[in-house]
Amino acid sequence: MTGKFLKRKWRASSNLKACTAFTFIWNLSAWSSLFNLGGGKVLSHGSEFHSVFEAISTHPSAGVAFLFPFLGLMMLYHTTAIWINSTEIKIEDGHFKLNRGPLPWIPSSVKVPLSEIKNIYVQEYGPYTENKTPVIRYRLMVQRHDGVDTELETNMAKLSEAQELEKWLEQNMHQNVEVKAA
Repeated sequence: MTGKFLKRKWRASSNLKACTAFTFIWNLSAWSSLFNLGGGKVLSHGSEFHSVFEAISTHPSAGVAFLFPFLGLMMLYHTTAIWINSTEIKIEDGHFKLNRGPLPWIPSSVKVPLSEIKNIYVQEYGPYTENKTPVIRYRLMVQRHDGVDTELETNMAKLSEAQELEKWLEQNMHQNVEVKAA
């Protein structure tokens, strides 16, 4: 982490193998059921049909079957993003700039003028639980002079990773401010 540019790969802080396996199994099951790839009968409302599409034509409420492939596509996008996306962090032209990609992600970019940054800090949070135990993650936050807190980077599994990013940003931010003042 040197200079005014940093690239952070998403897959470094994620349980990618489990996520990939689950997504693969979910999509295999959902799509094979939707298109009846097993060749068996589809049961809906106590009746047998040759396909989900035939069941939907008779019982429109059977259309809920499309929910599972849709969820599978969302999981596939998320898993693919974890595999290939990265976060690029730059300090240039008096701004802190953060871009996520190449797959679009919300927010895909953050831009904060260095002059508006009052404080940089790491925040601990528990976005979800596993077996009723909170899963702890860390995010890098910026407090602006107007009191607004802005989330810069999130979902870091290790405190040391978040602190290293915080330290890099503070060092480079101050170097940038000193160069501009001279």
